[in-house]
Amino acid sequence: MEMRDIITSTAAGLIAFGLSACSDLNRQEERPSLIVTITPRTSAVDVAAGAAASRDFGTINVRAPFLSEDNHLPMDNTFKDVLLRSYRVTYARTDGGREVPQPFSRNIGGRLSTGAATSLSEFQAFQPGAFERAPFASLLPRNGGRDRETGKPFVEMEVVIEVVGETLSGERVCGMARSPLTFSFHDEMTRRGGGAV
Repeated sequence: MEMRDIITSTAAGLIAFGLSACSDLNRQEERPSLIVTITPRTSAVDVAAGAAASRDFGTINVRAPFLSEDNHLPMDNTFKDVLLRSYRVTYARTDGGREVPQPFSRNIGGRLSTGAATSLSEFQAFQPGAFERAPFASLLPRNGGRDRETGKPFVEMEVVIEVVGETLSGERVCGMARSPLTFSFHDEMTRRGGGAV
């Protein structure tokens, strides 16, 4: 290998290292994200009356944890206030199956001051008609009463909520929370000792 090739290879390696170091530095300097928690109303959903779950799933709590970086100096945190923009709902099976409802997003509004919190009580965890489609439809007696992937009379999954906002200074912030749910037709739910939504 000629000296020119060695210098070129070394320079390329240093540039790549510098870029990755900048990325790591950027990740370290990111501000705290939104703190999102879920207060569920239930852990079991009766798919026979599943439409109620879209309204009564629970409450999403959102907090903006931005604080002054130096508590000894007075600072104006106004530009760290958060404008809430949207939430996205996805699903993750925990029972070995793979079929999940279609993910979706909804626009929301509101402003969170530094350190303040709010609740999204009119939260929609499922789109209309979701319980008439896979994977829930197979749990109905007329469709066999069992999940077609696992063969079980119930489906277990996590509802994953991501809330997205933007500070007044234009910085994107987000936070995520998960809540486990078990879905079954009410006869099976009664045998398992659960209750309907």
